[in-house]
Amino acid sequence: MDTATLSAILNTPRSVFNLATTQLFLAGNTTSPAYATSVVLSTQAGWVANIQVLAAGSAPGFIYNCTNFGAVADSTKIMPIQTFLGAQQGFVNFNSGLVMIPGPGQLVSATYSLQPQQVTT
Repeated sequence: MDTATLSAILNTPRSVFNLATTQLFLAGNTTSPAYATSVVLSTQAGWVANIQVLAAGSAPGFIYNCTNFGAVADSTKIMPIQTFLGAQQGFVNFNSGLVMIPGPGQLVSATYSLQPQQVTT
């Protein structure tokens, strides 16, 4: 076998692994417990796959791209939380952290993935 053939054979499982890893990241690999109160879900970067509204509220809550409650502001909002029951697609990146503040009467959980840590060698 020549080098090109061996290289192609080696690259196939790597490509399948990378595809599976990307699919898992986009689907969300962490689901939070259900919260009725404000919570800091992460202080790292990542991706919101979806939000599950388990109890509807009288007003929407919001998801914020920040690391603490002191940084919550209109400028850090990345998505509203719907006021009716069911799953809501997120499909948004966050680069600072993830804060979830349910609206009045809401019970919600989030499915998200954290950005893999880069290792330098």
